[in-house]
Amino acid sequence: MEGSKQTITSLIDELDGMLEDAKTAMFARNNVVLDRNSLEDLIADMRANLPTEIKQAKDIVNNCNRKVKEASNQAQLIIDKANTEAQQLTMEHEITKLAQQEAERIIAEAKEEAKNLRIGATEYIKDIFARAETVLNESLNAYTSQSMEVQNFLSGEVNIILKVRQDLMGGRPEDDYPEDDYQDQ
Repeated sequence: MEGSKQTITSLIDELDGMLEDAKTAMFARNNVVLDRNSLEDLIADMRANLPTEIKQAKDIVNNCNRKVKEASNQAQLIIDKANTEAQQLTMEHEITKLAQQEAERIIAEAKEEAKNLRIGATEYIKDIFARAETVLNESLNAYTSQSMEVQNFLSGEVNIILKVRQDLMGGRPEDDYPEDDYQDQ
């Protein structure tokens, strides 16, 4: 046996070599004869080295567990961030959707109000034109009536002048007077 520390693997290899070199027992082929002291020393070395190997294995397992936990934490952070972003995008989508619905509602209201204003304006214009037509018809009727009165008046005056003139001429018709007579007067 060596005085320096050996690994468990090398000690197991040594045990395996002892078994191969061992002599078979006389009456049993599956049994071997080993040197008890050598075997006890080897087992003691294995036990002495076992905690170091186990400690290294535990350190490896702990290191792996730590890395798995870090990776798990990092994965959870990524998942949380993705969920937050997904919720934010969903909220932004909902806000956009609500804003679009509100815009559509406002546009519909504006169109309805414009339609009502057009209808009101059309009715107002119809009323104004109806009143204008009435006023113009009344004015036309008044003018026509006055015009007829003026025409009747003037016609009457013309008839009176004609009669007075005929009376002045002694009752003769106008065709009996020579043209020159009218020029002198």
